[in-house]
Amino acid sequence: MKKITLSVPISLVAFVMLACCSARALGADAQKYLQAVVARSAGALAMVRCEITDADGPRLITGQAVCIDSSGLMMTPALSRVKPETITKLELLAPGQPAKVVGARLLGIDAVTGLSFLQAGAGQTFTAISFMSKANLSLGQRVSSLCLRGDDVRLSPVLGTGFVAALQRLPGWLVLVTGGKLSSPGSVVFDSKGLAIGLVGAQPFLQYQTSSRAGATSIPLKSIDQTIAFTPAEEFVYVLGNIPQDGKVRRAPWLGIVRFTPAEPELLASLGVTTPGVMVGQVIPDSQADKMGIISRDIVVAVDGQPLSNFASKQMVAEAFMRQLAKKSPGQSVKLTILSRGQKRDVNIKLEPSPKRPGEAPRLLNKALGLLLREKVYLDEFLTKDSAAKVPGLLVMGVQKDSPAAKAGMRAGDVITTIDAQAVRTVDECKAAMEAATAQTPARNISLKIRRGDQGLDITVKPPETKTK
Repeated sequence: MKKITLSVPISLVAFVMLACCSARALGADAQKYLQAVVARSAGALAMVRCEITDADGPRLITGQAVCIDSSGLMMTPALSRVKPETITKLELLAPGQPAKVVGARLLGIDAVTGLSFLQAGAGQTFTAISFMSKANLSLGQRVSSLCLRGDDVRLSPVLGTGFVAALQRLPGWLVLVTGGKLSSPGSVVFDSKGLAIGLVGAQPFLQYQTSSRAGATSIPLKSIDQTIAFTPAEEFVYVLGNIPQDGKVRRAPWLGIVRFTPAEPELLASLGVTTPGVMVGQVIPDSQADKMGIISRDIVVAVDGQPLSNFASKQMVAEAFMRQLAKKSPGQSVKLTILSRGQKRDVNIKLEPSPKRPGEAPRLLNKALGLLLREKVYLDEFLTKDSAAKVPGLLVMGVQKDSPAAKAGMRAGDVITTIDAQAVRTVDECKAAMEAATAQTPARNISLKIRRGDQGLDITVKPPETKTK
């Protein structure tokens, strides 16, 4: 990928104060290298600040952002879990005395990489950083990262540096560092030539031990300020050529199969297969996989003519296969080599956008009644064997202890089909029906019809009494 030369609009004084100790220890060459890292990031960094309002109420989300195009195109991992429709305010903060606030617009979120893309508004010029297509790292190589200090009114730069300690495939590549630590998640990582080769992302859990009379116990812990790993560019740079533009979460590609599991080596050996394979789970009716004749328990042994990669565990084989599919886009085709009823055949399938998953469904929290609800999604009827899975309505996710809903006998997993004789399918319909009852003085009881497994139940919820002055 083309290397971009950046201008240096900020002073290196703050950097020198942060890195002088490391520079003295490593020598003049190291100091020049670290100064070059700061120069390369100068003018490209910002903090993103996003206000959202969802079922849990108003919240503020902040994180690092980096400019990847001189037009003001910004990239951040900070908004990976944000639902675009919940955003009430979005802005960028550029370094300065004090920091400068710039409006921003969400272009979209890539669900596979977790990266969000923003367009900066007028009033601030950002320089751009170009990521290499591949990190090309080796053990012992020096790497550095830079971010902005969010708790500083000027957003001063913070430097991290270390040496490559290990290259792990989990199944995606993760680079561990030693001899120092990197800066905050979202920071750009540079190699020893000053080229952008990765991003600091989610950190791995580390194993610690506690001692007791029963012996040592291992506990996985994750530090909130000790960054020891980063994601190399090859894990995310492919999406930069196809950035979402519709202001939504871009759907991952989907075959129409609910899950894949690793095929047992003994089964593969009995079929004369010497490479790994993954077994097809439930095939969704009328999906592309169903139309191409793929059935449950078929075994995938190759993608686009290439055998599946071998890993230390069977589960990682299945995860790597799904990651390989995820890097494609809806509308593209993929060739799968499968074993079906003992016969090998190639199947070309056009990938579809994945349907909405349960975790993406709109939710409603009614604190007065002690209920947490969500809308049902198409996949619900395939992800559980509960007989109520196909019943339309609102799914009860949680019931607060000793709440009016709990006293009425409601349980998590119930499906509300009607409220006061009105069918409900959306959280807006549910909210309107419940508010109509509780808005009266005194509040009237709410009659619900629910489905619990095979049973249909009538439940009456008595709202809490409203205190009058």
